[in-house]
Amino acid sequence: QSRVSATNAGTAGQDGTFVLEARDAYGNLKFVQDNVLVSLVGPSITTNVRVQDNLNGIYTVSYRVTASGQYSIQCNIASVQLRPAALTVLPGVMSSIATVAEGSGLSEALAGEQAEFRLSIRDAFGNSQQASGVKIYTRPRNTTFTSSVQSVLGASQQVIVSYLPTVSGEYKLHIMLGVQALKNSPWTVDVKAGSLTPALCLVDGKGIREATAGDLATFVIRARDQYSNQLSYGGFSFVAVTQDAKARRRQSCTDMGTGEIGRAS
Repeated sequence: QSRVSATNAGTAGQDGTFVLEARDAYGNLKFVQDNVLVSLVGPSITTNVRVQDNLNGIYTVSYRVTASGQYSIQCNIASVQLRPAALTVLPGVMSSIATVAEGSGLSEALAGEQAEFRLSIRDAFGNSQQASGVKIYTRPRNTTFTSSVQSVLGASQQVIVSYLPTVSGEYKLHIMLGVQALKNSPWTVDVKAGSLTPALCLVDGKGIREATAGDLATFVIRARDQYSNQLSYGGFSFVAVTQDAKARRRQSCTDMGTGEIGRAS
């Protein structure tokens, strides 16, 4: 009739207790002079188990383990092995130091395209933990820099965080778990301009307004994306067309390779 009772779920890294009752064949509590042996079998390699004899047939068992998961309580009273009992140990609180961030979105992004990274949420002992209160923000502040926590992936508790920047530039990306900044935060993210949008390109220079017959006139075409960010690379083909009463002329542009996509003359 001896049994383990009051087995509430424990927490990794914290002291937990349960009660062991020594009873006779009729269910009466009995005092046992022999040793009472208790052990925990489960994910944790080392367990710290202590048995306190209350001198009335009831024993208070204290334990501390650092690995979360399912454990089997093994008890031996007066050389009699009891039926094993189940014990659940939950992860501890989220740790900003043990949690790991990885992914391209921690270092680079394109304006107008979703960027993402993943967080492996851990407690102080490396146990997977459910995510709550994950937030990101940038310096300098950018109100168009919207973000969302998309999903949790299985038992690994990996969280996908995505964001959509629309203004190019260099940002400091801060990741918060509740009120704690993640280890290695902030990250430096280089947001580059997106795809070329011809309708938003700018044309600048004296040559676009006036010219002198026989003299070389020039102007510059500045390539921009859909959010009016200037591109920082070349590789585009622009053609300048001039027309007067007598003729229509097409002239090629010189690619500067720096976002000034053409110096036309």
